[in-house]
Amino acid sequence: MRYSFNVTTTSQINLTAAQIFKFRVPHSTVELQITANRPIDGNELRKTLLAIHDYTGDHIETQGDSPLAPRDDPFAWDKSGPPPPTGVYLKAQSAKDEQMTWSVLHIAVEGLFLALPAVGRNYEAQFDIWDWRPEAQGGGFWGFGEVKSLSLTEEESLLKLPSSNYTSPGGAIVERAK
Repeated sequence: MRYSFNVTTTSQINLTAAQIFKFRVPHSTVELQITANRPIDGNELRKTLLAIHDYTGDHIETQGDSPLAPRDDPFAWDKSGPPPPTGVYLKAQSAKDEQMTWSVLHIAVEGLFLALPAVGRNYEAQFDIWDWRPEAQGGGFWGFGEVKSLSLTEEESLLKLPSSNYTSPGGAIVERAK
């Protein structure tokens, strides 16, 4: 299923420091904990998130929902593919001892779109993907990732994806996958 978002934002949200917030994706159990940082081209961010949303939706439609295969985890969208290339990079990866599914990735990308460019937050961001229900298995932590401009060098990366424990934007101490 393809979604079409005709969103034009005119607001200029100015962040002087990192903005940390939670966003519950509508009609799902997915909650994103987002740390927004540096400004990014809003059109490129919107185009990229919509292209990834279409790509993951097509995958689910043609192959069904399943855990990300080892070759797809971490999922990375950059200049080298999957097509079409855009000026924004997205990487998402399962948490340690978890296997993120295509539908969770799909919903997370939808949530990033709704929480960032759809409301004028045109910023690079780190994010954690949670199942907000108290009864969620394993504490509900599905994975983590980042969205950033491809103009950054690796040294400027917002997120080095370490394998050690860290404190999420929501304050939980979690283990990252190795």
